Amino acid sequence: MIEEKLYKIIGKDGCEAMFSVSLTGSLNIKFLGSFCEMRAPVEKLSFTDDSKMAVKNATEIMYSEGTPSKVLWRVTISRTDADELRGLIESASSGLGKLLKR
Repeated sequence: MIEEKLYKIIGKDGCEAMFSVSLTGSLNIKFLGSFCEMRAPVEKLSFTDDSKMAVKNATEIMYSEGTPSKVLWRVTISRTDADELRGLIESASSGLGKLLKR
């Protein structure tokens, strides 16, 4: 099962992107109107709320990997959307756990 939601990206272009969370633990982001797509394992994502950013009511999602840590991509969405996305990730993680226990 894959959960999908459309969120508006905060930034210069203000485009929309389809965020997909899979049971296998990956997040896929497809930017509408372009061929741009980003993917990351959810355990490598970090969420930073607006207290550390110039934009209010926003959350930055960042995918980094390696030692020392290297940022591979980052995207900013509203805090409300980020909270919903966190819930989708948690739901997918618990769904995978239930499947593995069968």
